Amino acid sequence: MVDEKKLEDPSSSNYIYIDADEKNRESSSLGGKHTAIVTTQQISGKSTTNPDDFELVKDKIESMTLEDAKEIISELLEFHKHDINFQDTTYKRMELLLKGHEASGCSPEDYEYEIKSEAAVCKYFSPYPEVRAVTEPFDDPTTPVETFRAHILGYIWAVIGQFINSFFASRFPTITITSPVCQLFLYPCGKLCEKVLPDWGFTFRGTRHSLNPGPWNYKEQIWFQNPVDSINPTYGFGFCWFA
Repeated sequence: MVDEKKLEDPSSSNYIYIDADEKNRESSSLGGKHTAIVTTQQISGKSTTNPDDFELVKDKIESMTLEDAKEIISELLEFHKHDINFQDTTYKRMELLLKGHEASGCSPEDYEYEIKSEAAVCKYFSPYPEVRAVTEPFDDPTTPVETFRAHILGYIWAVIGQFINSFFASRFPTITITSPVCQLFLYPCGKLCEKVLPDWGFTFRGTRHSLNPGPWNYKEQIWFQNPVDSINPTYGFGFCWFA
């Protein structure tokens, strides 16, 4: 079992997790001389992150072999070759890691853990720091998604948004309600449904479906984007016709 200590990086507000035997290693950024330390910046792209994120990545690193890490890095490079959203600095860093410790600028002692940490963060979490900043590397399958209240609120706001956009499209000044605006209005509506709707429902194939399955959650908030995207003028008419 790894004896883990939590130290503060003096160059930033990030925290790093390292082995007690390697506590004298130097911490640096991905762009320069990089050591085998997994930082909050690597995992989430922000200075605060869930400790469970560290635990998952750390466990993957400990169980990963050097050959596995090289294979993962090679697959990531091929998959994201033409990905304009993939960070160029990360891509070049992976190419150097695949060539060996001399090309990557790592010492032989740091190289193995460095390539493992890069592979684990990208494969078992996300290769995009923007995604890591707002998500977790694991999912709770018990959290409801397509609930009755999410469907009802989604269709209501889709109709309201499309009506307002269509009504003011030929008028000046034009008033437009976009899906991000509906997202803002949705949250208080979801919390209100959480407070006032009764817990009425039924069980189908071992799964309970209720008007009020519990607290309004982030999965319902994100799923709401599906019906509310119909307020886009490009295909909003099709939704209204279908409805």
